[in-house]
Amino acid sequence: MDLPEFAGVSIHKITYMLDGGDILLQEQFEVGQNESISSLMVKSSLLAESLLQTLLNDLETIYESATPQQKRLATYWKQPSIERRIMSWLNDTQQFRQAIRQYGHFGILITIYEELFIVSQLEVADFKHDYKLGSIIFEDQALISVAMNGGFAVVFKSSMVLVNSAVLE
Repeated sequence: MDLPEFAGVSIHKITYMLDGGDILLQEQFEVGQNESISSLMVKSSLLAESLLQTLLNDLETIYESATPQQKRLATYWKQPSIERRIMSWLNDTQQFRQAIRQYGHFGILITIYEELFIVSQLEVADFKHDYKLGSIIFEDQALISVAMNGGFAVVFKSSMVLVNSAVLE
């Protein structure tokens, strides 16, 4: 999935429709090639804080000069679906790295011990091996390492959350 060239923050008047109110302040920022969902969230939060301070410093003037929202241009970033975040040990290391970058903050879904987990802390290493894909190749109190196509993943146990089957329905 290609990242957009720009992302941004809008502060708008509240209406009954999501992102439907007139725009009070809006600013965009460039999205870097190796951006992650977490880094975009931090950039957005910092920009939102700055815009909110600007709004509070001149609320009346900014409120009166709001720009009408153009529905055809309005966008918002939804949380990625569970289906898009499920990874297979058949995926290669590059595909895992991309999924971690895109969905790491929300977590990706992987199978360990024949159970599905959401994991938010995972590292991937390139390593030529003959292990069965998906097999546990190392485990201690803090980590589990799983063989994958072209390498292995190091999963931090503290970030593993067992998925209830109802979540997937």
